[in-house]
Amino acid sequence: MKKILFPLLIILMISNCSKNKDVPQLDSLIFGTYYGECMPSNEMCIETFKLTNTQLFEDELDDYDNTQFAYTPLSQAHFNVASDLAITFILSNLNNYPDSTFGFPDSFDQGGVFISVEENGVAKRWNIDRDLTFVPSHLHSLVNQVNAKVYALQDL
Repeated sequence: MKKILFPLLIILMISNCSKNKDVPQLDSLIFGTYYGECMPSNEMCIETFKLTNTQLFEDELDDYDNTQFAYTPLSQAHFNVASDLAITFILSNLNNYPDSTFGFPDSFDQGGVFISVEENGVAKRWNIDRDLTFVPSHLHSLVNQVNAKVYALQDL
């Protein structure tokens, strides 16, 4: 009897661990950086990307308000650069906050970070200051990761 119960108990424990209902299942993660005081001809003034479970897209409209998008698919190499950003987003607990702004994004030409998620058809959006002195410390890693990913994607 012990030989049957022990393996059954192990299987039950493993299956319960893999069904964590607290981890959000994101449909997409939109992220990027923006600068208002930037030369209009400079493509890097506004960089916005959309990450899904299988693909990365780049926005071609470069809308400063991040309300209009037109996405073009990028390569697998681009996807590989950004694919772990969803994990950083989840670990930041940003999803626990309503749509909001942290700090004073781009108010004194320091730029801002834009993040939006769609989860079960519901979208949430955040604007975050690039100057970390105005941002809660638990979001620093996320802001740094978004900045790093945007720079890395520009270099590909």
